Amino acid sequence: MQQLGRGTQKKIRGTWYHHAKHEYTYETYWSNRAGGNELRYSKNAHAYFKFPAHGISNAKYRHLGKHIYQLSGVDMLGKRDTFKIRFVKGYLYDDHVKYSRHRPGRIISEASPNI
Repeated sequence: MQQLGRGTQKKIRGTWYHHAKHEYTYETYWSNRAGGNELRYSKNAHAYFKFPAHGISNAKYRHLGKHIYQLSGVDMLGKRDTFKIRFVKGYLYDDHVKYSRHRPGRIISEASPNI
């Protein structure tokens, strides 16, 4: 069995977006963390608000072959969490959900209570 590598692969790092009908979600992969949440559109600001990401910290990865990576780390509650992602031709797949680097439009990093 292959040992766990430290951090996240560089080609996976960054923010990935998923569009499902009328809502967007995002996943962000840093060197040693991963997290995501939803984007919500505000008609007043004509922009998407990015809600704070929650996910895993102290991330380690394992390459399982055929562009599949297993990430494991500690979630917000202190429990171990492991999941698989697949990187194919510039897209990221997580639980059969396709993410791309294409942003939905203007994004404001912190959500306002007056959305």
